[in-house]
Amino acid sequence: MSITNRVARWIIQTELETLSAIVVEKAKKSILDTLGVAIAGVNTDVSGVISAYLETLGGNPQSRVWGTAIKTSIQLAALANGTIGHALDYDDTSHSYIGHPSISVLPAVVATGEQVNASGADVVLAFVIGTEAACKLGAMVSPKMYADGWHSTSIIGAFGAAAGAAKILGLTECQVSHALGIVTAQASGIKGHFGTAAKPYQVGRSAENGVVAALLAQKGLRSNSDIFEKESGFCHTFKVSHETDPFLSTLGNPFDINQPGFYLKEFPSCSSTHPALNATIALIQKHAIDPLMVKNIDCASTPLVVDSLPYSDPQNVDQARFSLQFCLARALLNQGALTLADFCLEFLNDPETLLIMDKIKLRLSSELAKKGYAPADGPEAAIIKISMKDGRQYQSQAAFADWRPNKMPSWETLAGKFCDCVSQAMSSQKSDQAVEMIRQLEYIPEIKEVTALISAI
Repeated sequence: MSITNRVARWIIQTELETLSAIVVEKAKKSILDTLGVAIAGVNTDVSGVISAYLETLGGNPQSRVWGTAIKTSIQLAALANGTIGHALDYDDTSHSYIGHPSISVLPAVVATGEQVNASGADVVLAFVIGTEAACKLGAMVSPKMYADGWHSTSIIGAFGAAAGAAKILGLTECQVSHALGIVTAQASGIKGHFGTAAKPYQVGRSAENGVVAALLAQKGLRSNSDIFEKESGFCHTFKVSHETDPFLSTLGNPFDINQPGFYLKEFPSCSSTHPALNATIALIQKHAIDPLMVKNIDCASTPLVVDSLPYSDPQNVDQARFSLQFCLARALLNQGALTLADFCLEFLNDPETLLIMDKIKLRLSSELAKKGYAPADGPEAAIIKISMKDGRQYQSQAAFADWRPNKMPSWETLAGKFCDCVSQAMSSQKSDQAVEMIRQLEYIPEIKEVTALISAI
């Protein structure tokens, strides 16, 4: 039996009763977090573009676009929610494949779930299955795929979206195999789009591609059933070996959402800024640093960080999310905070922000570089050294972001982030109701109850 078929069998045989309580709990936290950042993304420019695109295409009113009154086809809802949900780069990440696991899978699962009247329990299960398939497949090709210039989320995320959508639709083992094969005819995305609206779009496409693959397989479209291991198949094309079969041997053992776990984001910027931000904020809080008395700041970091943050002089808000200089400057001026409000044209052109940005240098640490592109002991580690005009020097370092998997934020903390994200779209009463609904998601009879609450705005 091919790898593809065996993966398909695992997808259809996995049931909610086999998931541990901690896996379900962490899944619900990621679901709440993803819904919140997606609703916050409705206010972005790319959201306006996507909404206009949906209006042009029309489509059967099958599924909702979160945070809006729009209903459209299953695949277009997945596209819209995936794109808008990634617009702020505020969604969770996984070091397993250097990507964003939830934002590809959840839009696909919920869009298909609305169409078939799936329950909350169905959505939780399909979400866990989809993110697990993506993370384990992604681990086979990482970090090489990312280092070669491919955007892992856009490519690998589509497989997770297909797996989750297939589970929701109740596809057969044969149909799931073909859906996974069909994804390889669709998925793409490159890192060259970082700092542009095309980055969230290609993430949205990964969600859409997964839905389309599952629907086409359901209708009878066929692909090669050994697409992962065949000559010129997935592994061959991305130049990785399938001989040791790590994809299959670790599926659900453990579930990636639990070990090593997902990183939920404390700040609305690229995850590669987060350890540096946490190290800098620790110094600000300890020494009451006056930003105007800073002489210079040196950030020594890993190849992944230097590669992911190319914009020392960002020209727009999208680039600012991939600029260590902008993020650290704003955190200094805010005395230890970086929020959604910081990412605006006013602060991009703010003289004090620009002055501090000029004093910040991001460089490759020779020590950290020796550990490889994605070291297990901190792929985004940073060493921060702040030199003051009066000669004082302060240094701190962080191997991981504060909101790391083994220090996952509490429900109360995530509820605070969710309410902040949706504050312009929902009343506090509605947002509190949404949080409680997600906390009890496996007991909700229909996922439509959730989407109706967060979308009829």
